[in-house]
Amino acid sequence: MYCDQCEQRAVGGCQVQGVCGKNPEVSALQDLLLQEAKVLAKYATPSDQLDDYLVRALFSTVTNVDFDSDRLIELIREGEAFSEKFKAGASLAEMLNNAKLFGANALAGDPDLQSLKQLLTLGLKGMAAYVDHAALLGKKDPAVFAFIREALAALLEDK
Repeated sequence: MYCDQCEQRAVGGCQVQGVCGKNPEVSALQDLLLQEAKVLAKYATPSDQLDDYLVRALFSTVTNVDFDSDRLIELIREGEAFSEKFKAGASLAEMLNNAKLFGANALAGDPDLQSLKQLLTLGLKGMAAYVDHAALLGKKDPAVFAFIREALAALLEDK
């Protein structure tokens, strides 16, 4: 396991188990869910349903929000409905293997770019929490959802 997903992480990232209590399986599934959200933000047709999904996916990766592997798998499967780019029906083992391609260890190259991407990711997760709470109060702003999609898609870029 290597987890560098939150502000609570150990110096250099959590290596065995998250400081927050997250286990390796949950960490890997959250990496995969975040990658799915990035790809969907870039390639899927924008819609209210996609926007709601992206916010729920991001919010589910906030520290201490969702450590339930089954729920994370359910969210990943829900994301598959928006795109043919994901292998429907992948086993848990296949999902976890794929997650290794997208976790913090996969971020190589320019350390400044890596830091900016991590900062943007943490900011988006925080935004998602507020957007989710605002939606519960009946408030939604299309410009906020457009920014979330644009920022998630930007995380796929190498510049």
